[in-house]
Amino acid sequence: MLPSPYGIAVTPDRRLGVPAEEVGHPVVLTSPGIARRVRVDPDLLPAGVSVEVVAMPGHELTLPPAGHGTGRYALAIAVAATAAECRAGLDAAATAVRLELLPARTGRRGRR
Repeated sequence: MLPSPYGIAVTPDRRLGVPAEEVGHPVVLTSPGIARRVRVDPDLLPAGVSVEVVAMPGHELTLPPAGHGTGRYALAIAVAATAAECRAGLDAAATAVRLELLPARTGRRGRR
């Protein structure tokens, strides 16, 4: 049992850990555009890996440096016994995510 500040007895049921650098693995854009759709094939995700889509349809995806951080369209999270297993799961997750991209906007109206 683990102590709890809320007076609730907690018993751990697993001994898995995720190193901090392995928690978030962004699926990153290779060319700018507008997200049409992001799909995740759950059959291609290994055990212990989940994917959260962060770009909705119409989201403008840009490349750094102009769009630092706005080229990410999904986030994979892995839980495994070792950092190497986390990395392998995250690499496999990248193949499960498919991005449909529309051409980037050519100009920005209203900006000065």
